[in-house]
Amino acid sequence: PHRISFPSPKLGALATLDHSMWFHGPFDADDWLLYDMHAPFAGSGRALCFGHLYRPDTGQLVASCAQQGVLRLAKPTLKNKAALFAMRGAGLLD
Repeated sequence: PHRISFPSPKLGALATLDHSMWFHGPFDADDWLLYDMHAPFAGSGRALCFGHLYRPDTGQLVASCAQQGVLRLAKPTLKNKAALFAMRGAGLLD
């Protein structure tokens, strides 16, 4: 929604404003889990995301999470422009 790939010198601050996690059932944290995430809102420098973690063997929902974050653009500087030019030349940007 911000039309900026990650990582990018155009990004300034990225931070979590708040986050929560709820556990619903037993699982082994050393095993793979399916993480399903959706963001019902992303705009004006903020995003709200919800996620669900499922066991791969049973499909059981074992945890849910929510997170709100903030994104701020970097102030234009000569250093940022040079980094953007280098990343584009290396094929790291779209």
